[in-house]
Amino acid sequence: MSQVNILVSAEQIKNNARAQARDVLSRSDVFKQMSFDSQKSIYQSLVDDYAQKEMRNHGISESMATDSGKQMGYKGYDPGLS
Repeated sequence: MSQVNILVSAEQIKNNARAQARDVLSRSDVFKQMSFDSQKSIYQSLVDDYAQKEMRNHGISESMATDSGKQMGYKGYDPGLS
Protein backbone atom coordinates (compact mmCIF):
# COMPACT_ATOMS: atom_id res chain seq x y z
CA MET A 1 0.00 0.00 0.00
CA SER A 2 1.42 3.39 -0.95
CA GLN A 3 1.36 6.48 1.22
CA VAL A 4 -0.32 9.63 -0.08
CA ASN A 5 1.04 13.01 0.96
CA ILE A 6 -1.45 15.84 0.93
CA LEU A 7 0.04 19.28 0.43
CA VAL A 8 -1.55 22.13 2.30
CA SER A 9 -1.28 25.75 1.34
CA ALA A 10 -0.30 28.57 3.64
CA GLU A 11 -3.84 29.94 3.24
CA GLN A 12 -5.37 26.63 4.40
CA ILE A 13 -3.07 26.65 7.40
CA LYS A 14 -4.05 30.25 8.22
CA ASN A 15 -7.76 29.40 7.95
CA ASN A 16 -7.30 26.38 10.23
CA ALA A 17 -5.38 28.54 12.70
CA ARG A 18 -8.21 31.10 12.71
CA ALA A 19 -10.79 28.39 13.36
CA GLN A 20 -8.68 26.94 16.17
CA ALA A 21 -8.20 30.37 17.78
CA ARG A 22 -11.94 31.12 17.59
CA ASP A 23 -12.72 27.76 19.18
CA VAL A 24 -10.29 28.26 22.06
CA LEU A 25 -11.21 31.89 22.72
CA SER A 26 -14.96 31.28 22.54
CA ARG A 27 -14.66 29.15 25.67
CA SER A 28 -12.87 31.85 27.66
CA ASP A 29 -15.06 34.01 29.90
CA VAL A 30 -12.08 36.27 30.64
CA PHE A 31 -11.54 36.89 26.92
CA LYS A 32 -15.19 37.89 26.51
CA GLN A 33 -14.80 40.60 29.16
CA MET A 34 -11.74 42.21 27.55
CA SER A 35 -11.77 45.37 25.46
CA PHE A 36 -12.03 45.00 21.70
CA ASP A 37 -8.41 46.04 21.21
CA SER A 38 -7.18 43.47 23.72
CA GLN A 39 -9.33 40.76 22.12
CA LYS A 40 -8.02 41.65 18.67
CA SER A 41 -4.40 41.56 19.81
CA ILE A 42 -4.76 38.21 21.56
CA TYR A 43 -6.69 36.69 18.64
CA GLN A 44 -4.08 37.80 16.10
CA SER A 45 -1.23 36.56 18.26
CA LEU A 46 -2.91 33.19 18.77
CA VAL A 47 -3.63 32.80 15.05
CA ASP A 48 0.00 33.61 14.23
CA ASP A 49 1.26 31.12 16.83
CA TYR A 50 -0.99 28.32 15.59
CA ALA A 51 -0.16 29.04 11.94
CA GLN A 52 3.61 29.13 12.53
CA LYS A 53 3.49 25.86 14.46
CA GLU A 54 1.50 24.16 11.71
CA MET A 55 3.76 25.56 8.98
CA ARG A 56 6.80 24.15 10.79
CA ASN A 57 5.02 20.78 11.05
CA HIS A 58 4.51 20.81 7.27
CA GLY A 59 7.98 22.09 6.48
CA ILE A 60 6.72 25.44 5.24
CA SER A 61 8.63 28.53 6.29
CA GLU A 62 7.32 32.07 6.23
CA SER A 63 9.65 34.99 5.72
CA MET A 64 10.22 37.21 8.73
CA ALA A 65 11.27 40.16 6.54
CA THR A 66 9.02 43.19 6.21
CA ASP A 67 8.90 45.84 3.53
CA SER A 68 9.11 48.89 5.74
CA GLY A 69 9.50 47.84 9.35
CA LYS A 70 5.96 49.00 10.17
CA GLN A 71 5.03 45.54 11.42
CA MET A 72 7.84 45.79 13.96
CA GLY A 73 6.88 49.26 15.13
CA TYR A 74 9.58 51.17 13.24
CA LYS A 75 8.44 54.76 12.72
CA GLY A 76 11.39 56.05 10.73
CA TYR A 77 14.70 57.65 11.57
CA ASP A 78 14.50 60.69 13.85
CA PRO A 79 17.87 62.03 14.97
CA GLY A 80 16.17 64.54 17.26
CA LEU A 81 17.99 67.54 15.79
CA SER A 82 14.91 69.67 15.18
